[in-house]
Amino acid sequence: MDTKSRSDHPYLSSLQKILELERTKGFKDTAVIGGIDKYLQRRPTGIPEFEGDDAHKRLEAAYSKLALGERQEWIEGWLSRLQADQRLDVEGPSKHRQRPKGPASKPSSDSPGPRVSPSKVADAAKLAPTRPKSRVALPSGLTLDSPVDRLPGVDTKTSTKLDRLGVSTIQDLLHLLPRRHDDFSQVSKISELVPGEEQTVIATVWEARETSLGHKGKLKATEAVLSDETGNIKAVWLGQKYLARVLKPNSTVAISGKVEI
Repeated sequence: MDTKSRSDHPYLSSLQKILELERTKGFKDTAVIGGIDKYLQRRPTGIPEFEGDDAHKRLEAAYSKLALGERQEWIEGWLSRLQADQRLDVEGPSKHRQRPKGPASKPSSDSPGPRVSPSKVADAAKLAPTRPKSRVALPSGLTLDSPVDRLPGVDTKTSTKLDRLGVSTIQDLLHLLPRRHDDFSQVSKISELVPGEEQTVIATVWEARETSLGHKGKLKATEAVLSDETGNIKAVWLGQKYLARVLKPNSTVAISGKVEI
C-alpha cells in the first residue's frame, strides 16, 4: 500500500462528508449546491479509489434520476467503500487480508453496494457532458500546497478567518464546502407557510416603509406588507432601510426567509 493513505486525498475526504450529509438530509440531493451529479463531474483524475475497476463507471449514473431506495443503496455503498479504505489505512497492509470490494464489485441481488440498472447508466451517459481535463491556474511560483495567504487579495484578516475553518493551503480552499444550501426553487403560497422553516413566496407589494427597531429605535429596517391570492404577510429586512424606496406598491417580488408568528 502507498505510504500516503488513499483516504487522505482532499477530494475523497470532501466526498465522504457530502455523502454523510446527504444521508442525514434523507437522500434529497440537497447536500451540495447543484446536486451530487454536478459535484462528481468536477472530480479530479488519477484518484486510486476510482481507477482499475468499473466503480468510476457507476459514478456516471445520474444520482438525481434514481428512486429514493436506489439513492440510499448508492450512498451507503460508497460510504462503506470509503470507510473500509480508512480502516485498512489504520491497520496497515497484510498479505492475508483481502481488501473489501465494496460497491466496486459486480452488482448482484444480495450485494450491499449500489445497484443501477443498465438503462439508467445509458441514459446518464447521454446526458453527461464530456469533461475536459481541468487544470487549476495559479499565480507564478504557487502550488496547491502553498499557504492560502500567498494568494492575491487574501490579507491577514481573511487568512485568520479561513484558518478557523481549517483552511491553511490553496488546496484546502478549493475543497471548502458551503455550510448550507438554500433551495429557492420551492415556492409556497402564503397560506401554506410553516413557522420555523426557511421558505420562499412570490407576492405583490402593498406597501413598504422605513421603521426603527431595537433599543431607542437605533436599528433601522424596512417593513413591507406582501400578499398573494391566499393571504397577507409582513416582511422585515434588518439594517436595509434603502429597500423602502426600492419596493414599489403593486410590484411583484420573490422573497425567502425564516417564517415567524
